[in-house]
Amino acid sequence: MIEVVRKIREGELDPNNVELFFSKLLKAVLKDMANKVVVKSGPIPHIIYNTGDDIMWLLEKDYDHSKEPVDNTNEQYVYSRVPRAVAQPSNMDVQPDQLTSPYVNGQFEIEDNDKLYTLTAECRRMPIKTQLELKYVLNSFTETLELMQVLVSKLVFIQTVKFVYMGQTILATYKIPETLSDEHQVDLSGSTTDERNRIVNMSIEIESTLPIYEPRTVIKYTPITNPVNKMFVNGNEIDKRDNASRKGR
Repeated sequence: MIEVVRKIREGELDPNNVELFFSKLLKAVLKDMANKVVVKSGPIPHIIYNTGDDIMWLLEKDYDHSKEPVDNTNEQYVYSRVPRAVAQPSNMDVQPDQLTSPYVNGQFEIEDNDKLYTLTAECRRMPIKTQLELKYVLNSFTETLELMQVLVSKLVFIQTVKFVYMGQTILATYKIPETLSDEHQVDLSGSTTDERNRIVNMSIEIESTLPIYEPRTVIKYTPITNPVNKMFVNGNEIDKRDNASRKGR
């Protein structure tokens, strides 16, 4: 038994918490949307705010609170860029009653002591659903109309994305709502500072499956290098069969 298998079976290493599944899921969806949702003023970055991110970014750039970030760093501040899309993950639904059969072997990759191992274990796939709230901030009301047209024309049907989790390709789907809403000011005055005339809000639903491995069944993966290509009947060899192709009359 190799060392990494022993660690997993004895509980020293948990294969189900080595990589962040939901982080990779959200990144895959946001990257796919950023590639598809483009307006005339340019691509729209899709970002998730984290507490303290803006302060850490400014301190890293030696911001002294006396100049605007673009003047101090000669860069456009990502958190105040227009257009932009701010994403906020909300509720997450797990459906354990829809788990697949626990007797299906699943293959995964795991790293231990700077070495990458390919292992197999009994695997179940848990269906999950999560909501992602999106707020688009745009330059003008006309651009909000353009954005809604882009969303409807490109994302109205269910979208499929792929991402790699523990060496395996995982599929996920998302879809936009049938109703999109915008915020705009209808009564303007000289003292108006509200920017509601350039905001589009929407919520998308993301679905995927989370693989869950049984640690006690982990074994080292052994690929088949010499597949059997001979057939025997009553101890006598018969014609070889090519499993990679089919021929018919």
